[in-house]
Amino acid sequence: MLLTNRTLSTLPGHLAASDLGTADRGQVLGMVSDAGIQAGAFLRLSTGPTTAEAQSVYGASFTDALRTCALVGGIGMLAAAVALATIGVRKTAHNAAAGS
Repeated sequence: MLLTNRTLSTLPGHLAASDLGTADRGQVLGMVSDAGIQAGAFLRLSTGPTTAEAQSVYGASFTDALRTCALVGGIGMLAAAVALATIGVRKTAHNAAAGS
């Protein structure tokens, strides 16, 4: 869900920064809004170089989304490690107090 939302939200910015014409940008956005994230698999525009540029833009958006997902996953893993360490410290302290 995060990957899809992030890819689709960054795509317009990447399109605006590209060399694609207005009509081609509109066609890419239309295809993506109709087909969703899988539109990148069948992007075909008027010429080969235009199609390659559109696929490059789509790939850049997807890469940005993957970075965001990796960051969120890393933060989640860090939080889990801190929680496990905290539980382990509390359990050790409790066991030490019970043994004394």
